[in-house]
Amino acid sequence: MYFERWLFLEPGRCSLQRLFSNYPDGKLGTGLLLLRVLIGLITVFLAFRWIAGAPDRAAYVWVMGIISTACGVMLILGFKTLLAGVTASVSMLAIAFSAGSVVSPVSSGAFVLYLLTAILTLGLALTGPGAFSIEGHLYGRREIVVPPRDSDT
Repeated sequence: MYFERWLFLEPGRCSLQRLFSNYPDGKLGTGLLLLRVLIGLITVFLAFRWIAGAPDRAAYVWVMGIISTACGVMLILGFKTLLAGVTASVSMLAIAFSAGSVVSPVSSGAFVLYLLTAILTLGLALTGPGAFSIEGHLYGRREIVVPPRDSDT
């Protein structure tokens, strides 16, 4: 009951609104495309740096690297942007604060880079993918063509 009021739903009804209600095109869509590609490339680069720079390549190093790389590629393509952005943000924070990290917390400039990337991926996840993405193609604007009625019916 409380949860339904919090979502502004009437009791017994569910909302069919999509997560992103619009997929902007034009200048705004181009800006989102550039942000997605840039942030995705940075995420992939930092994931490779994490794997290559780890002194011991334990399982968690590979897991965090593969998750970050996959999320970076998903951000570049604009596929499942919310999931990819939130997951990339969490993985970047985990890498930055991990005990065996190549970056020592607070004393390194790389820590700030991981933290900034985490914030940017979360912001991108909340902004949405834009029209020039896989999500925009699958769920974006549609043209509905209504055929003319026959005059004899």
